[in-house]
Amino acid sequence: MDKINNISFTGIKNIAACQFKRNEQSFSTALSMCLTDDFNGKDLSEFHSMVKKVATRPNQFKHYNGTDVVNIEHYAQNDGTALFLNGDEVEINDENLPVLSYIAKKTRQIFRLPKEKMTVNEDYKTPDEVGKNLRYGTKYVFKDPDHPDRTDLYDDCFDKDVVKDVAKHINQVIQKKMEIYFDV
Repeated sequence: MDKINNISFTGIKNIAACQFKRNEQSFSTALSMCLTDDFNGKDLSEFHSMVKKVATRPNQFKHYNGTDVVNIEHYAQNDGTALFLNGDEVEINDENLPVLSYIAKKTRQIFRLPKEKMTVNEDYKTPDEVGKNLRYGTKYVFKDPDHPDRTDLYDDCFDKDVVKDVAKHINQVIQKKMEIYFDV
């Protein structure tokens, strides 16, 4: 394998998206990614700095599967919607404006990112890594009993067009919520 093809020059890698139901009345859209610090930016440091400023309790907004993993979920149910960052609800209030701004910035960066810069490391596409990161709090299970090591079962989650569409959707949700919040 050519190692140069697995280098991310965006500070974001292994971006994946999925849609699922947490229960019969809900529909969730999730975006998962790994952040890095590189010569083009300090995406991981920026994330940790933002969390440090807004967290009101230990481990708030931190992913259980690694300090470089970010999971953003838009949860919709008949009685409303909610945004989650690494499993913690991001309520629309003054204290969480840095979180909302961060999510908006990342999702905008992703849907504008050229497809050739959307890097997915093949060794990341394992049942343990992807399964734990796509749907926060539950393991996303793909199985082929005859070939348990298959990674192509996850390919739809890494489809660049789907990832861009989900990022754009989440970005638009944030914009609408902020317009309502600021009464614009």
